[in-house]
Amino acid sequence: MANLDKLYSIKKDYNDEKSLVIIPVGKFNISNKYQIGDITIYPIGTVNTEELFETKLDFDFAEVKEDFFNSALIVFPVTIHKEHPFGNFTVEQKNQIINSNLSKAEEILNIFKYIYCNLDKTSVLTQKAGYINNIYSGVLIYYPHLGMSDFLREKYKVNKEFIGKGLIVELKEIKKILDKHTVILDRNCGEVGNITKHALQLYANIVEASSYTNKYVQALSLIEYLTNPFEFEKMQKLKGHVIAFSVDNKKSYHELSERFKFLTGLKDEQGIEIGIRTNIVHNGKLLEQMLNKPYEPEFIIKELQYYICNYLEVCFESYQESWEKIHRKKRKEKDGNRK
Repeated sequence: MANLDKLYSIKKDYNDEKSLVIIPVGKFNISNKYQIGDITIYPIGTVNTEELFETKLDFDFAEVKEDFFNSALIVFPVTIHKEHPFGNFTVEQKNQIINSNLSKAEEILNIFKYIYCNLDKTSVLTQKAGYINNIYSGVLIYYPHLGMSDFLREKYKVNKEFIGKGLIVELKEIKKILDKHTVILDRNCGEVGNITKHALQLYANIVEASSYTNKYVQALSLIEYLTNPFEFEKMQKLKGHVIAFSVDNKKSYHELSERFKFLTGLKDEQGIEIGIRTNIVHNGKLLEQMLNKPYEPEFIIKELQYYICNYLEVCFESYQESWEKIHRKKRKEKDGNRK
């Protein structure tokens, strides 16, 4: 039996909270407890789980208990409207609680994926938040003042398990980097911070995509979103915004501008379309069919990642600002380079 004195007590960590949500994350091995505001991530096997069921034992939870607690746990306060402590949730309440809180947990995980995962790899991905033993998505709602928990689950909400070693986080090695990027979870984050949170979900979707072709198209879509999150514009107009974040002189600007023509839409001297995205989207080709060497698809995905990350790093630094403000700043720098 585990020594309870050496385990973290969620009850003590959140002694003033009436309700908490506890979400398991498989294949997520974080070395130490990590806090982001009122959010806490607990490493596998470090929590006193007995205190979660002091008053009431949830028999439905028994069949998944081992899988649930053999995971890292993300915990944060949640507002629960329940007429009676021992009553049941309606179907609508259950679905709303599961969906909204799993989405919030994914926002947290997306930051780790951004720091650790290259777009061309899937081997270091975590499981989806709430994923339990191939069957359920689920969360515990814990009431520290009552010493009891409710287990809410939904069948087959998450049915994809990533094959790989999972994500191993040595906290002391990346804490400064992590602190720099978790600022977007701050309640005071501005327009840029909120846009960045959505961009990280799109980034995670690219990492999880099953082919280089899908990754390529989604990566260009992410670039389009970043350069104008409010309305659709053609890449010919947007590329100037992208390029400005990855160059520091006029020569490099024009070289990268020509490169983007090839990456998106470009015709040769005979009028044949040789642009990569146009050939994928309109001509049904695979990325591998348009590149000569077997290692080139991986390289070109990493190239797009370079442009995306240069852009996103400015977003993290400006997370409290408006979108227009960082673009005005970049336009001034670009005009200065041209002069």
